[in-house]
Amino acid sequence: VIRVGLSWMFWITTALTTVILAVPQTFLHLFSNDVELIRVGVPYLRVLSTCLYFVGFEIIVSECVMGSGHTRVISLIFTIFSLLRIPLVFLVPRWTHGGVVSIAWIISITCAVRATLIVAWAARGTWKGGLANELHGAGGAEAVAAASAAGVMPCPPPESPGGA
Repeated sequence: VIRVGLSWMFWITTALTTVILAVPQTFLHLFSNDVELIRVGVPYLRVLSTCLYFVGFEIIVSECVMGSGHTRVISLIFTIFSLLRIPLVFLVPRWTHGGVVSIAWIISITCAVRATLIVAWAARGTWKGGLANELHGAGGAEAVAAASAAGVMPCPPPESPGGA
C-alpha cells in the first residue's frame, strides 16, 4: 500500500508542483484579484510548493502506520512539530525580515523534518507485526487478557514467507 501510494503521490505531486512553480498567480486568482495579494502570494506559493513531496510522504506513511494501530509515536511527532511552528512564526520573520515568505519556509522546513522522522521511524518496520508484540511486552499480558475478555483479539503475528 505504501509503495503504490508513494508512486501515485510522486507523479501527482510532480505535476502539481510544476504547475504551482510555473504559474502560482493562477491559483491565487481563484481567491482574489488583489494586486498586493498576488505580489506577496507568488513567492509564498513557490516556497510552499517545495514541501508537497514531504507532505505526501508523511501522510501516506503515517496513515499506513497509524492504521496498524501504532498511533503514539506518529501523533507525538505531529504534535511536537505543530506546536513548534507557533513560536517560530513569531520569531523567524523578525530575525530574517522575510515577512510571509519566511513563514512559508518554516512550514516547508518543519514539514521536511517531520516527514523524515516519520519515514525513518516507519522504516524500522516494528509496526508491521500489528499490536500483538506491544501487547505482549511489559504489562502486555494484562492487556491481552482484557482484550480477550472484551472479545477483541490482538492482531496475530505475520506469517513467515512461504508459510500457509
